[in-house]
Amino acid sequence: MKVMQVNKSYYHHIGGVEKHVKDVAETLATKVDMQILVANTTRAQSQETINGVKVTRVPSWSVIQSAPLAPGFYSTIRESSADIYHLHFPNPV
Repeated sequence: MKVMQVNKSYYHHIGGVEKHVKDVAETLATKVDMQILVANTTRAQSQETINGVKVTRVPSWSVIQSAPLAPGFYSTIRESSADIYHLHFPNPV
């Protein structure tokens, strides 16, 4: 089973939701194909594996009211083959 968690940021960024996303991802990574989708702090896309979890950071063009303006979220989700999408709110993206 493939699971994609979508949030505005991920570890090394410090925050309550980011810690929750990290905890869920690392706990489930041995049971499912876990992937994280977040906005990057730059206009570059990056992919890395952190503690066994695949993390994709799509380019962010700006931040509006603490929400990243990252159009790559939509195409990455659309191209994904995840079975479950876990979206973390309140992130209007």
